[in-house]
Amino acid sequence: MLSSLTAGREDGARIADRGEAMLVNAAAPSGVAPPMGQAEFILPATDKADTAPFWQATREKRLVVQRCDSCGKTRFPPRPHCGACRSDKLSWPEVSGFAKIFSHIVVYPPVLPAFAKYAPFPAVLVELAEGKHLRMFGNVIAKPGDTINAINPDSLYIGQPVRVHFEVLTDGVTLPRWLLQPEGAR
Repeated sequence: MLSSLTAGREDGARIADRGEAMLVNAAAPSGVAPPMGQAEFILPATDKADTAPFWQATREKRLVVQRCDSCGKTRFPPRPHCGACRSDKLSWPEVSGFAKIFSHIVVYPPVLPAFAKYAPFPAVLVELAEGKHLRMFGNVIAKPGDTINAINPDSLYIGQPVRVHFEVLTDGVTLPRWLLQPEGAR
């Protein structure tokens, strides 16, 4: 879901009409200034049928994954039908929010304009404690309120413990970020 964010064209027009993402001016009355301090930022579409329960849970500061109620398989990212049995009977159980870094990269320019002042910055793929097949992509931070480029990418390693931290960007969008944990944490 986070990896599917889109930003639009060079002329500044955005493709919010496709429902994939939208550009928001944090100074606008309906926006809440984001902790990262950017004037504008890209938001995921939170009202798509396949992902709306995930985004609702993040607003409640809960991390959830999709589960097939027919065969019991869990998965992330969510899909309209179970990949194992093709059932559309789905639920969203809460998970612990503990994970380990499975992989990480450094994002260098050129990047989307909303992220230009943060580049280069690290991004991580984490493996949730609930299963090796449950992985999420996102930003990593050392403490709440950090910018996405506050961590030296050289300090990250595979297997490093993290836990979810929820960062409110607007009234309708809360993003999961990955907060570094001391070695031996869960």
